[in-house]
Amino acid sequence: MIKKGVLGALSVDSEKMALINKFTKRELEPDEVYAFSVVLCDNDIDRDFERFTNDALDKLAELYIGKTGIFDHSMKAENQVARIFSTRVERVENQKNALGEPYVRLIAEAYIPRTPKNGELILSLDAGIHKEVSVGCAVGKRICSVCGTDTAKEFCGHKKGKVYTEDRKTQQCHILLEEPYDAYEWSFVAVPAQRRAGVVKAFKENQKEEIMETEKIIKSLGEGEITLSENQAKALKTEIEALQKIASAHNKALRKSCMESIMLQLPESREDNVSELLSSLSTEQLTQVHKLFATVPESVQTASVKGKKGGTLEPFVI
Repeated sequence: MIKKGVLGALSVDSEKMALINKFTKRELEPDEVYAFSVVLCDNDIDRDFERFTNDALDKLAELYIGKTGIFDHSMKAENQVARIFSTRVERVENQKNALGEPYVRLIAEAYIPRTPKNGELILSLDAGIHKEVSVGCAVGKRICSVCGTDTAKEFCGHKKGKVYTEDRKTQQCHILLEEPYDAYEWSFVAVPAQRRAGVVKAFKENQKEEIMETEKIIKSLGEGEITLSENQAKALKTEIEALQKIASAHNKALRKSCMESIMLQLPESREDNVSELLSSLSTEQLTQVHKLFATVPESVQTASVKGKKGGTLEPFVI
């Protein structure tokens, strides 16, 4: 899962440089780095009806120290552009989350080397173009807010976003994300998924629960932005290619059937014109054409029709 935040440039003092240089191979100087702060995630309910608990934010603060920043959750070495050197969890005064509780967020401080290659990115950060980020992490528990069931282990039947009334208490179901045990990346992204901290789905590698059936992967694609492992991406690609072959064969057979029906009911039609017309139609459109010519009697299609002035209209010819 992934949460989005806000960026802000930082002045780099000796204390920050000491933290930064814990991750460098040589002692860098302040003018060699660009530092900024970012809201990684918070305790508010997101658009997927999930939220981190305050304890989870505290744990994530520990896990995100030293973690690298990339683009769009693409886990390639060349996409590494920044690194977190400091984190803190803060309670924002006079702000509440969706539950009316004090709003709490995880703040990170990160740095980027000032190089010609990174010059454009730094300018984009200052200009507010690259503004949104989201985090990819793994949690141990996913607790239903209605019944307290850990949905990572057991299905409870409650649906996220639906309003339930139990024990005279009415609430909208959401999932509490607890006990994070891995924080593997954070990314610059274009579109936030959470109102204040943005969440998208990311599948974790080397975990039994994340080895998904293709149908589950496809279902998850419709629930939000996700990141697939290499093996999952290959499996999905294979499935899509197989479906494309089936769809292509079906489309070809459908065009042939439409051609035969049309030529049977409109024998005066030119075959090349019919073929050109059918080739431009989608599978859905071909299905409608097939239904039309498969159900309308030949006599209706080919018989001459009396005109208003007593003349006749010739059979329609494509």
